[in-house]
Amino acid sequence: MAEADDNQIPFKPYILRAMIDWCEDNGFEPYLLTQVDDETVVPREFVQDGKITLSVASEAVHNPDFGNDEFRFDARFGEASRQIVLPVRAIIAAYPALLQGAVLQVYLLFHRTVILQSVNPLL
Repeated sequence: MAEADDNQIPFKPYILRAMIDWCEDNGFEPYLLTQVDDETVVPREFVQDGKITLSVASEAVHNPDFGNDEFRFDARFGEASRQIVLPVRAIIAAYPALLQGAVLQVYLLFHRTVILQSVNPLL
């Protein structure tokens, strides 16, 4: 069995990208629920209780760069295009719009991941 390597990439960004792909492949609009902090670049007027929910459907974002440390893309808010930067560590959940009941399950998955990250930074 392979030992954990300090240089390993955490699996969270892969799971997030997989959920977004699954939503798109099945005709659902994917959303990201994100905790907003100083490193999160979003329109602050849409932040509620320190969080923001954003559609990341292919029709809603432009120039997506869903990397391992942060998700970057441009999105329109009204008539203005805004650059969005979401640190992966701040993303709480990814979920399909039409399956809101699944949010709790996905949230628990990522909440558990965040807890485990404090013990093992590779998760």
